[in-house]
Amino acid sequence: MTPYNVVFALAMGAMNRWRGMSSPFKKFFPRPLPQITLALPYAILVSDYLNNYYVGAAVLVLTTLGWLTGHGAFIDLGTWKNAVKPERLEFTITWLKSKLSPYWYDFVGLAVTGLAVTVPAGIATMNPVLALSGVLKAPAYAIGWFVSTGKIDPSSLDEIEERIGSRATEIGEFLTGLFLGAVVSLYLF
Repeated sequence: MTPYNVVFALAMGAMNRWRGMSSPFKKFFPRPLPQITLALPYAILVSDYLNNYYVGAAVLVLTTLGWLTGHGAFIDLGTWKNAVKPERLEFTITWLKSKLSPYWYDFVGLAVTGLAVTVPAGIATMNPVLALSGVLKAPAYAIGWFVSTGKIDPSSLDEIEERIGSRATEIGEFLTGLFLGAVVSLYLF
């Protein structure tokens, strides 16, 4: 890894945190601008790799839509007891709801929404590592909850204060951007 990779990954982490639900800076760079910004590296990578800007533009659109898919029902990793409306991509995993604990169901949901971001570029470049790197979104949020609660499965806790959940989410947002930025940077630089 070069210094460019490290700086790029940190920048992606900061941008994904900025995009995040509780960021106070969100009003200065409203939706969908952060999502487009986060999708640009994937589009640039594909455009350069294939020397085809049309495919790069398609990846920009698809990856932006991937960043825009909802994941709010999953970021709590099973800790919120109140029902929320299903997320856009949740239909792909609803069959797992009765088979998994709330923690693992949300973990899989985060992985699926992460794949929505990385699969378009991975398919265009025929790079399975890039395509599957989206699953890193799930461990990113799991780390955030572990750091905030000291528990691997926070859904086992009786009650969680809102500030703890907010902190866990902030860590998850940053780490998601950092992890995905690190992977994409390996192919950009």
